[in-house]
Amino acid sequence: MADRSLDPTVITELFCRYQRGDEQAFTTLYRQLARPLLAYCLSFTPSTEGAYDLLHHTLALVVEKRSSFTHGNALAWIFTIARNAGRTLEVRERRQERVTDETDFDLAARKVGYDTTPQWDADELAIVTTAVGRLAEEFREVVYLFYYADMAVDEIADTIGITSNLVRVRLHRARAQLKPLLKPLMPNSHG
Repeated sequence: MADRSLDPTVITELFCRYQRGDEQAFTTLYRQLARPLLAYCLSFTPSTEGAYDLLHHTLALVVEKRSSFTHGNALAWIFTIARNAGRTLEVRERRQERVTDETDFDLAARKVGYDTTPQWDADELAIVTTAVGRLAEEFREVVYLFYYADMAVDEIADTIGITSNLVRVRLHRARAQLKPLLKPLMPNSHG
């Protein structure tokens, strides 16, 4: 089960402190959001470099638009900015190039301090990355937000502007599509 360590209340409090001029609050906010935001940015671009560019662009937009946030969930607001910025990119057709001997996600995760001790070997990780990359965008997006950005269903719903039930449906359908593709990785699999 994914760690749900991002507390929207804490993120919102930090962001409001930053809006009032507390620069240390932004530093703390950055430390808490950099990893999940970077993971989410990787869903829009086929390269680590592109994901970092999108992350920095997102943070620049957050700083630029900080006065427009007046109430609500700052975590969802920030991820919505990332989503909108990511959707403007013209790189989706290169998504299949993401799989290499060591995935770009793994490289990016190590750069920002994630423990990348492999749970799977490189071939297995390539299978997972390729399988997720083959999902339709609406399914791939909720998979990245849920599994890579560690967002809860309600937070995903707020971020992408759909109901929590629709998030659950999309996760269910994504898992159903992934199951036959990932069958070789499942315990007691004979194929």
